[in-house]
Amino acid sequence: MNSEEYLEWFDTHKDNCSANHQGSSGKMEVDAIREIFERSVPSYGVKYLNYIGDGDSRTYKGVVDASLYGSSVEISKKECVEQVQKRMGTWLHACKKKIKGLGGRGKLTGKLIDELTVYYDLTIRRNSDFVEKIKDAIWATIFHKSSTDEEPKHDKCPPGQESWCSWQRAKATDSLKNYNHRTPLHSDVVGAIRPIYESLTEKKLLQRCFGGFTQNSNESLIWRIAPEGHHSGAAIFKIAANIAACTFNEGAKTLMMIMK
Repeated sequence: MNSEEYLEWFDTHKDNCSANHQGSSGKMEVDAIREIFERSVPSYGVKYLNYIGDGDSRTYKGVVDASLYGSSVEISKKECVEQVQKRMGTWLHACKKKIKGLGGRGKLTGKLIDELTVYYDLTIRRNSDFVEKIKDAIWATIFHKSSTDEEPKHDKCPPGQESWCSWQRAKATDSLKNYNHRTPLHSDVVGAIRPIYESLTEKKLLQRCFGGFTQNSNESLIWRIAPEGHHSGAAIFKIAANIAACTFNEGAKTLMMIMK
């Protein structure tokens, strides 16, 4: 940065430079979120009591440490459900890769990983009001898939004729004598993924999932216009953010108004 070439280039660049952050990229998000919280009262007359994040605690810590609303106001950390779901899929794929013989027909296939990940996400969204209820519902999927005619494990599955569990539906209609389980989840798979389920059903994590919040519904609108994999300057990103806000609030019809 002290070379003659740099100084010559910067002399023509400094007047229209769009850089708006000094420091590391990791600190960029911390500074941005702090700015959002700082302006909430003077700009909108509100205090943000929840911070929805992706598991990285640095940004949340930055907001808490700043004590922007005073010591009497507590800002709660909420997990982005879609990020927690993504964590489940990542860990299951890593488990399959790490343990030889875990993949293949009748074991931990890519299709099964996708199913378990979706079940995990849906369970949190549909039961996001009580920790033990969420925990039981998550474990129910594993017990259900590892059940056999000799050893049914459907105690945690929802009862009744409207249940997603076919065994519970059969029980509710007194037709268990004609019920046959499908090929169960292999015991090797159950043993290998059990620690993952224990970690992702911890009380503190599930409490932060209360409400089924997500940040992706807002971010994805911006990603479509300014993809993460491509560089966008400040002007382009502001346009993308404004279009995303318009689309979120009033739908695609605003795009025609913008074009006019």
